[in-house]
Amino acid sequence: MTASGMHRSTDLASKVRVVGPEVVSRTDEEIVIALPTDRPLLFTRLGPDDLRRDGCFVSFYSDLVARRHSQIVFERGVFWLHDLSSSGGSYVNGVRLSRARQLHDGDVIEVGAYQLRFERRQTPTDMSSKDAG
Repeated sequence: MTASGMHRSTDLASKVRVVGPEVVSRTDEEIVIALPTDRPLLFTRLGPDDLRRDGCFVSFYSDLVARRHSQIVFERGVFWLHDLSSSGGSYVNGVRLSRARQLHDGDVIEVGAYQLRFERRQTPTDMSSKDAG
């Protein structure tokens, strides 16, 4: 999944903190992370007390993002986005979530002023299971 600022940030690294999932690549304009399948990935607002917090989350330094905004969970082979009753809401492809939504390749998730692009990439395990079938 890639994260980027909707309003072209020149210093995305100082506005977004990733803890838990693997950061595949990072530039001033884009962060690519590998989504975990063993635990939820929480989207939060970064505050001064969050700098030492452990877990699995992406935090944004923005008042437009709630303290517990939304999360992606992996259930039965599918990634789902859940809004956690955030006041600003969570959006997929421009549509506000009213309930959990299954994510598909290329979906654009909006959290506050940030856009996240969901990309389902095959892992070596995914490829070997196809070869066996």
